[in-house]
Amino acid sequence: MDKRGIVDNDLIPLLLQVRDDAIRDISLLTFDKQHPQHLYAICLYATILEIAYESLLLVEKRRFTTLPTLMRSLLEAYADFLNTLEKPEYFKNMYASFLKQKLDLVRKAKKNPDNPYLKDVVESVDLKQAQTNLESEIERLKDSGHSPLNVTERFSKAGLSNEYQSVYWLLCLNTHNNVYDLENRHIEKTGDDYAVALFKENSPDDLIRYFDTLAATLIDSSIRIYDFLATKTSHRFDRHLKALNAIRSNYR
Repeated sequence: MDKRGIVDNDLIPLLLQVRDDAIRDISLLTFDKQHPQHLYAICLYATILEIAYESLLLVEKRRFTTLPTLMRSLLEAYADFLNTLEKPEYFKNMYASFLKQKLDLVRKAKKNPDNPYLKDVVESVDLKQAQTNLESEIERLKDSGHSPLNVTERFSKAGLSNEYQSVYWLLCLNTHNNVYDLENRHIEKTGDDYAVALFKENSPDDLIRYFDTLAATLIDSSIRIYDFLATKTSHRFDRHLKALNAIRSNYR
């Protein structure tokens, strides 16, 4: 079977089945609402599921321009998800990262008080006191071993350094409007001439890369969340993983 056939006849049908099973079964998950690790694990899994669902809406419409952007967000959520499952207090790193982002906003407002988009911040917050409070709280979290993390650190802690350096990097090229991706997306050459195109069909290799990543992330996240919460439904996703590995034998 050619690669286009693998995409249309194998990967997409599997993805749709995994999506339907994940959405149907999520109501079976039970967790301790007072347990931060449980809460953030569920929220991150829900984010992964929503991004996968919305990605497949694009797939069904054969629209792929924004798919890499969604895939990038999917992998970031997956990295945080894995960290949350493995590290009971990882949510404190996430909180520290949030405080750092808030501190960055306060500093920008102090530096650019005439920026009309920061007007509400400038007028409603004592920026000097807010900066002091945020810096103090971030330092307190650092002292307890919960520093803000950048994207590289989040992937590294999750054991996804290889994925960060390859799959995620390629998705970033597309998201950041790399010139190669822009030309590949919108230029159609005919001899020495070219035309600007909209909604070009992606190559089978690109689609396989996207759909393999999407399927693997959704299946693995589902298996892990059900195992983590001791909910006996992950066998359904074990079967999906076996199906994905069988499909992979045609292109790996």
